Amino acid sequence: MAIEDFVDNVKGFIAGPGRQFERVRKHKLADAMVYGLIGLFIYGLLSSTLMAFSIAAQPFPFAAGTGGLVFIIMLLAVWLGGFLGTIIGSLWIHLWAYLFGARGLDKTIAIQFYANTPTYLLGWIPVVNFFTGIWSIVLLGIGLMKVHKLTTGQAIGTILIAIIIPVIIIMIIVGLAFLSYASAVGGGYGGGSSYPYY
Repeated sequence: MAIEDFVDNVKGFIAGPGRQFERVRKHKLADAMVYGLIGLFIYGLLSSTLMAFSIAAQPFPFAAGTGGLVFIIMLLAVWLGGFLGTIIGSLWIHLWAYLFGARGLDKTIAIQFYANTPTYLLGWIPVVNFFTGIWSIVLLGIGLMKVHKLTTGQAIGTILIAIIIPVIIIMIIVGLAFLSYASAVGGGYGGGSSYPYY
């Protein structure tokens, strides 16, 4: 994929995501992966630069000399971790989209890489990244409708299930951890006095 193609895709997904998903629905998965790698590199480059400058500005003796190392480590982590994370996330999305009739895991992976476009561009900016995350979710829904031909309700249902289930699991884990901690603390105080009786 040439840089011109990447720029054209970005413009399409920003200005007219529905039409752009129609255009790319017959593209190969490799095209979407290359698009994602370029986008993740841009995101990693910008976010790593911001992090490196933030650390270098800290009033610690070692801070000024660690900015470059942090930049390299974070760039690789964001680039490779983001790529693998997108694929894993796509597997989770496809599991629920499949129940609504979506077929073709490669298509779901491609949708996810394309839907991350707002994050590639602006996700490195604090606060703004919250809104780019929502924007990417909206693009994901549009992609499910245009590529997999799901209805609006089916696309929304797929995304809600994919989000709600992990949230419930996390809440259960946190709740059990809190109960375990409360029980341990309560047991420590409720087990009787450690002072001898006279």
